[in-house]
Amino acid sequence: MRRERDSRDERSLAVTLTAAGRELRAEAEKIPPAVVARLGIPLDELENLHQALTRVIAAAT
Repeated sequence: MRRERDSRDERSLAVTLTAAGRELRAEAEKIPPAVVARLGIPLDELENLHQALTRVIAAAT
């Protein structure tokens, strides 16, 4: 990650990924589809499960 101050406004900080960071992001983006594939459950069922668990958590707090 690279951080650079704006020369016109020192309060402003631009944060960008380095080449290595972009490579890591590309690898990380492969993880969610791999998890879904490994579970063998259709995506719509996983989304329904997520919604149900979110409601359970909300009800428990």
